[in-house]
Amino acid sequence: MGKPAARDGRLIAQHGYAVLQVAYFDAPGLPKDLALIPLEYFKTAIDWLRARPDVDPDRIGIVGGSIGGEVALSVASHYPEIRAIVAAMPSGVVWPGIIHSPGEPPSTFTLAGKPLPYLPYGMPFSTVYNLYAKGLLALGQHKNAIIPVERINGPVMLICGKSDTLWPSCPMSEQVVARLKAKNFRYSVKLLEYPDAGHGVFGKPFDPNSAGFAALPKEGGSAKGNNAARRDSWARAMAFLDAALKP
Repeated sequence: MGKPAARDGRLIAQHGYAVLQVAYFDAPGLPKDLALIPLEYFKTAIDWLRARPDVDPDRIGIVGGSIGGEVALSVASHYPEIRAIVAAMPSGVVWPGIIHSPGEPPSTFTLAGKPLPYLPYGMPFSTVYNLYAKGLLALGQHKNAIIPVERINGPVMLICGKSDTLWPSCPMSEQVVARLKAKNFRYSVKLLEYPDAGHGVFGKPFDPNSAGFAALPKEGGSAKGNNAARRDSWARAMAFLDAALKP
């Protein structure tokens, strides 16, 4: 796992949780490409965690950001063992994977050996953001790509920056909320949107003198706006998990 994910995982552990970080591509023993990742792989991780004597098997949550947010919503939609979800900068649809070879990428995920339906990228495109934003315009013709979030077995928190320049995380988060409301979702749903934050909206805040702080505007929003959003969203996410998972 990358250093930011490892740092955030340690913070969650320090908050009183047993934490399992799951790499699913581009790591030793795993596929190089982010494509055709079996959802059963995450089920194996869930089962391993639930079998540990120091873990309450009925109090398992999942936290993910960016494509990890797409992972979190997809996994929780298929496995009711997950009882609380924090999805930051997420997608409410399955997208094509990201591959290093020429050709059209397949779905990001598989289930029971079959690729999950996905929403094609919008072509032609001028920016990565445009690739996703144009794709969303065709969602009406690819409704089977929508993640069935109404199946989730616990409360959901969504976090996004309205100035995200990597992909339209707030519009996609709002789509998730709208679907949950339309499906009469029985658990609580919280959406945190930050106007002056981008794709760096979630995670441990940075020291203002650090290189990490200076890099925050790279994917939308200002450095101060992103850092303020990180400070607020992190505290609220931990409180959310505590309310959902702690006795």
